[in-house]
Amino acid sequence: MILGLIFQELSPVDICEDLRTLNFYHQIERTYKRLLKEKKDRESTMANNKEKKALRDYVVPSLTASTSCIRKPTIQANNFELKTTFIQLVQNTCQFGGLPNDDPNEHIASLLEICDAQNHNSILVEAIRLMLFPFSLKDKAKI
Repeated sequence: MILGLIFQELSPVDICEDLRTLNFYHQIERTYKRLLKEKKDRESTMANNKEKKALRDYVVPSLTASTSCIRKPTIQANNFELKTTFIQLVQNTCQFGGLPNDDPNEHIASLLEICDAQNHNSILVEAIRLMLFPFSLKDKAKI
């Protein structure tokens, strides 16, 4: 009865326009609910896919992900290479293991002495030092 009174007061054009507006609002509401559901689904799959780690796992460094912090400079010489005998000399005479009785100052001094003996005109001494330094480390110091 009330609907009849409402429809009697409105013209057919007003009723059609109101129905279109009402339909439009229903479409907006359905789209909003669908997007909200999709967002919740994405968040739940992301949460399920994440690997659960203990706090200690974030503190302990990973050896597989670590890269060397020593960046070798580019060498302009075309045919430069470190001789294996020179690398063996460094490994046999001035290796640093990180033990309490190892002296890091003595290690650096002996490494610099050996590196300065290697002399090439077109190569910087720093480049040779940086290339040989990883070979002078062992055990705990290498990690």
